[in-house]
Amino acid sequence: MGVGRKPSSPRTPPTPSPLSADGIYGNGGTAAGLLAVTARGSAPSAGHRGTLTVGVDPDA
Repeated sequence: MGVGRKPSSPRTPPTPSPLSADGIYGNGGTAAGLLAVTARGSAPSAGHRGTLTVGVDPDA
């Protein structure tokens, strides 16, 4: 640590927001835009596959 610098404060983890309160998804599940995933094998360690499409409003 450099001279005269204070250590950074610990960060408080964010509070999770349930979907019903997040203001983004209208509780429509994958039809509303939530990521749908499929298992790549019978064991969770085989991984999952999903497709995510992201749109950005340049005026936002």
